[in-house]
Amino acid sequence: MVKRVATEEHIGGALNNELETPKPFEHLARHAHLTPSAIALATEHRDFTYQQLLRQVKGIAGVLRDAGVQAGDIVVSQVKTDLHLAMMQALFHEAVIGCGYPSQVDVDNPVGFDWFVSHQYSPTFPAEKTIIIDDSFMLDVTTSPREIDHRTYDDFSSLCRLRFSSGTTGSPIAIPFTVGHLEGHTRTVDEQWMSLRPVMSLMTIQNGLGFTCAYSNMRNGDKYIAPGSAAKNLSQIKRNYVAAVIGSPTQLSELVNEAKKTGARLDDLVRLISAGSYLPLQLVDRIMTISGATILNSYGSTETGMVAWQDTLSRDATDVGEILGNVEVQIVDEDDRLVPPGETGFIRWRCEFMAQSYFRDAKDHVGGLRNGWFYSGDLGSVSVDNHLHLAGRMSEMINAGGVKIDPSKVDAAIQASGLVHDVCTFAYQRNEGLVGFGVAIVPSPGFDLGTLKTLIAQECRNVKPHAIVEVNSIARNQAGKVLRAEMAKKLRSHLDQATTHAPPGP
Repeated sequence: MVKRVATEEHIGGALNNELETPKPFEHLARHAHLTPSAIALATEHRDFTYQQLLRQVKGIAGVLRDAGVQAGDIVVSQVKTDLHLAMMQALFHEAVIGCGYPSQVDVDNPVGFDWFVSHQYSPTFPAEKTIIIDDSFMLDVTTSPREIDHRTYDDFSSLCRLRFSSGTTGSPIAIPFTVGHLEGHTRTVDEQWMSLRPVMSLMTIQNGLGFTCAYSNMRNGDKYIAPGSAAKNLSQIKRNYVAAVIGSPTQLSELVNEAKKTGARLDDLVRLISAGSYLPLQLVDRIMTISGATILNSYGSTETGMVAWQDTLSRDATDVGEILGNVEVQIVDEDDRLVPPGETGFIRWRCEFMAQSYFRDAKDHVGGLRNGWFYSGDLGSVSVDNHLHLAGRMSEMINAGGVKIDPSKVDAAIQASGLVHDVCTFAYQRNEGLVGFGVAIVPSPGFDLGTLKTLIAQECRNVKPHAIVEVNSIARNQAGKVLRAEMAKKLRSHLDQATTHAPPGP
């Protein structure tokens, strides 16, 4: 277990042999010099060598600089997937604070964006601070010579990236990462889920795990494999002989569906890692029909990275796995006092290279990072074999007529039944002011409403849902987590009816 959380001085000192000065861009530059013809980026349309990627990055950085972007500016980018890696590196080249905002970019947002780089304008952000990626932009990138020197972050404590919390309970919250934390965190994951290569993240660079995957590949001189649709991902996995894949349960399910549709197998895969939300055992069984890879279910947060992972052969839905060696987990009560071993309480943890606070609006954010710990909002316990067991998420618990319902457990039971492709259990405000209990489903062929109602009653101590609504898809964030409040909002007009409906969305 971790004895202390690394300070900025410790981070800088520990990494001096790997990055002597705080210049994340130099990873790309170094490999472009040492192995210029090695593949740096594999997209659906073409591969880029390190030398070609460096040339493109220099071109983008030059256009950004010509537009007025300064070192230390906060630049949010929303570009096509094939440009994610080049844009990430161009932002490092200019020593800015880069991010990919998972919502509409607004001039009044609490983050304080200085620039917006995108393929189209945002109606709520100044046009004069927007840089449009169009044919003219790309022509300038490819035809104008760019021999400019890259800018430098001041030190290892300089901010270089903002990531955003899941947004499952409200607006996304910005989480700042320094050069030192980014370097240290990447070194840690190289020993964990990125220890097998090539590794492909089905989550894009806009997502925290996708960004970590890309940065690790640049740091180690490996190939970053750009994700896309399920069909494209399947092709990329086969073409690049991918050894390990990480993705949300939804992305993994789509991959399995595509493989079954085309008759493909994933026999080259050694490891499949599910991240972001609960991995249904039914999906585990389906994965095993197309691949002999080890299937792992991970647990963690954007603020800290992975905390535990579990081999899904255990079949225990509450067990999220053995706590990783670089993480210290504690179970506490409402007053932050340790509870007796094996008892349920609030889960908190800390580890090296975790974020220490939220960005600018930290004082308005309840929970999460405080006093050197991350408070997950989950209830759970630690077993004698150092496995972390979840008992529900406190902020999502539904009080239905005095009965506490854990929506994640209900979702897991329904998923495992095979009755649905996807599901979201949520609370909502009923017309009479009482708390309602709703279930949105994407039904499977042969779906039976009576069987579903019986199953829900068994899981909820005979409490019946006030509404069961058929939908075409379940709202999820970039990490695959269910957006329960958003589903309740979108389905508001259907929720006071007890029968099953099939509205056009969401």
